[in-house]
Amino acid sequence: MWLMPANGGDAFPISYGTHDDTNPRWSPEGTKIAFISNFTGSTAIETIEIPGGAVSQLTQSEAKYFRFKAPIGRIRVVVEDESGKSTSARVSLVDGAGRFCYQESSVHADDGFDRNEQPFERHYVYVHNGSDFIAPQGDVTLEVSHGLEYFAERKIIHVEARKSQVVTVRLKRTGAPWPKTERWASGDLHVHMNYGGTYWMDSKSLTIPAAAEHVEVVNNLVVNKEQRFPDIAYSATGNIRKRIC
Repeated sequence: MWLMPANGGDAFPISYGTHDDTNPRWSPEGTKIAFISNFTGSTAIETIEIPGGAVSQLTQSEAKYFRFKAPIGRIRVVVEDESGKSTSARVSLVDGAGRFCYQESSVHADDGFDRNEQPFERHYVYVHNGSDFIAPQGDVTLEVSHGLEYFAERKIIHVEARKSQVVTVRLKRTGAPWPKTERWASGDLHVHMNYGGTYWMDSKSLTIPAAAEHVEVVNNLVVNKEQRFPDIAYSATGNIRKRIC
């Protein structure tokens, strides 16, 4: 974030680091600025004191408990390849009202989407060795994909309140037209982990989706952004996460 006189002049940064601070708003008394930061990986509302620079986080970084208004059931989703071997995949679960179902360990969300098609981000999970979901009672739609070599699978699952079930999805190959002596290799050679996206990523959070989407080669490029070079520390030694406010 940058600060400059209202009547013009030089701008100077009031926060700096490998992360992004966005959507700043002054407090009514003019002593603090509230903003959204992705320093922890996800988003959080923080404040910075002006002058002084002390930063405080207002929102919790971890949910401690949940209270559900409707009866719920639990679904464990297991994905297998054509040989029956467990594989990673991209999975989403949507209830009858079009809401994405909650997953207990981690959820990925696309920060880019068309608001004419949907009012909020599309949520999905990268599953490996099974993943547990919480869903409301009733029918839910399960969608599973694993790159271009496999058909995407779609199932309707009935959820019963206070009951658990295991759903196994075995993927089928598309039968792409190349000789048996050759194989398909998916890759993306122009990737930026952190280039103005909503969420901050590290090398682990980059390789997990690559495996689930069956992208076997990923080339992460250092990028220049404003006065920074995000991810340049991955080519050197030392602390790769720094925050200066």
